[in-house]
Amino acid sequence: MALRHFRTLTPILSAAYQRKTISLSIKASLTPVKCCSTTTRGEDAGAAVGQTVVTERRGSVVTVGINRPEVRNAVNQETARRLHEELEAFDTDPDLNVAVLYGRGVPLIDGGTVRLPRLIGLSRALDLILTGRPIGAQEALAYGLANRVVPDGQALHTALQLAEQISSFPQMCLRADRSSAMYSCYDAPSFTQAMQYEIDHGVPVIQSESVAGATVFATGAGRGGKFS
Repeated sequence: MALRHFRTLTPILSAAYQRKTISLSIKASLTPVKCCSTTTRGEDAGAAVGQTVVTERRGSVVTVGINRPEVRNAVNQETARRLHEELEAFDTDPDLNVAVLYGRGVPLIDGGTVRLPRLIGLSRALDLILTGRPIGAQEALAYGLANRVVPDGQALHTALQLAEQISSFPQMCLRADRSSAMYSCYDAPSFTQAMQYEIDHGVPVIQSESVAGATVFATGAGRGGKFS
């Protein structure tokens, strides 16, 4: 289940997802985490007053925003409950493929001492964990904490573009690949078992999506790295 690692008081909403995809809206000068993030003023101007979490559907993509700017989007019990509800709804809705999680405050996460070394290596992780120092956008990009750096005010827009692109791909294949990558990184006891997991979960996808995908490719789609 996609929400199996969700805790009541802290939004652990990134690496836990197995069946669907979360795209994260990221801004510069974040502490070293891989979770909820920041956006600039104006990106969530439509947020409803009084609601701690706001959502909006855009085709097969849903945005989920933390809306507590007065406390820098600190996550209290009510906000955590609402996040859980919205992401559980996303996870069980067959018409939704990607969720974009965003907010304007400092993100919170536990398990950082476990996940961070695997993401960026032990040496860099210890530097950040032991000093607690903030890092800028370019350093985060170099470390692998951020995948993209965009101009101020464009984080949510860029995340939505990425979400729509991901949502347009064959979903069974995409989710099987993501699940295999997560398993090999966090759960597989050996390389051999990780490879076996990939095969076991990939064969059904090949059988169900390969013919349609090959037909599309034969028409020229996807050749040379171009998908449109």
